[in-house]
Amino acid sequence: MSTHALNSSSGNPVVPVELLEHIIDYLRGECQTLLNCALTHRTLYPRAKTVLYITIHIRSRKAYNAIRRLRLNKMAHSIFANTEEFVLEEHPEAWRTDPSHHFVHDMLPTFAGFPLPKLHCLVLRGFHRGLVWRDSPLTALLLTQTFSSVRTLVLHNQPFSTLLDVVRFVCALPQLQELELHATSLIMTGTSSLTATNPATGGRLRLRRFQLSGLDGLEAASVLDWLARTPTVQAPTMRVLRAAVWPRDRDSVYSSLSNILKQLGSSLTDLDVELRQHSVTIPVLTYTTGLETLSLRIVVLNLAEMPWTLTGSDCNNVILPTLTSLEAPRLRTLYFKFNLIYNLLGGQDAEAYVARLDWTPLGGVIARKRLNSLQTVVIEVFVERLCLVERRESALEVLKRIECAFESAVQQLPWQTRPVVKVIRHRERWEGGRR
Repeated sequence: MSTHALNSSSGNPVVPVELLEHIIDYLRGECQTLLNCALTHRTLYPRAKTVLYITIHIRSRKAYNAIRRLRLNKMAHSIFANTEEFVLEEHPEAWRTDPSHHFVHDMLPTFAGFPLPKLHCLVLRGFHRGLVWRDSPLTALLLTQTFSSVRTLVLHNQPFSTLLDVVRFVCALPQLQELELHATSLIMTGTSSLTATNPATGGRLRLRRFQLSGLDGLEAASVLDWLARTPTVQAPTMRVLRAAVWPRDRDSVYSSLSNILKQLGSSLTDLDVELRQHSVTIPVLTYTTGLETLSLRIVVLNLAEMPWTLTGSDCNNVILPTLTSLEAPRLRTLYFKFNLIYNLLGGQDAEAYVARLDWTPLGGVIARKRLNSLQTVVIEVFVERLCLVERRESALEVLKRIECAFESAVQQLPWQTRPVVKVIRHRERWEGGRR
């Protein structure tokens, strides 16, 4: 690293190059800014060029073609030697108007056999349903050779032919520790059960963090059942688990999830799970005694059915039984994340909701739990899909009443005697009017 300062013809104080290079290090992923830095002064060029390729984020076919040409450059090995994060993201609409826009599936053959020694994060986000990942010896070989150092894999909207194809894709990365599957659909769901008997099917998979969202209920249950047979759960090595599923067949997901939680036991420290109304089965938290952070996401499709005043036998009441099963003496942070799907129909839904907002049953559960280590309780409220059929001012008034009622209800909780509760309000989306 250079130890001198940039020259200044004006005689004003100059900034040492070491400080500028340190600032450039914070610009990872900001391609245009890094290019401007590289053109500002020849002393900054080497560091800006190095940081430019530490995080590679490809959002278009044009950018992908540029990277592909660079891959054939004689200096390519030095250029990609420090690459740590590789993100390929297709625009959800571009491929519909331009079929050539699709490039995520071209990634493997383009970088076949090319060394990326420091790459630790691979993110694939695609929206082309016509191309499906299928297992093949070539796919596994290319992943193992080129992406053997990857520790974090994110698959978003990547369709696979079967569960086995997903498993072999994942298990081709020998050092994988973190896995995220978002809307990763299975075109053929015939493979409902897999045994992790060898490295290709998860015999050596030891994840520390796993996140699942946007999958159909049966698909998600199949993935969770397979994961339960791997060393990730059997050893166990998992510390962080996050799961959110579509409403259909959610009971089968909760059953599979409860099985994993039982096997993980006290090794799990961070759990984020989505709860939905009208569920017969609930996640059981009796065995997760090592939890330090718990996030409960509650999706409410009808405000008039907000499940606080309901009895234990009512199918809407999924929150209270879940908390009742909680045994976590080391719990320090608890999140309630409410997603309220609200349709304003003459204010009737809102009025019914406010009238039913009684958190006394929840307070009773809290009082029976000895959560002495609890330091923070965060209640986040998301309100979305506001159908403004009345005047906008009237809609805002109703919404404010909901928010005020929510905060007033918090005062009923035993936690309020300790300064640990924080309420965060969000108005996520407005339909039919401006923000």
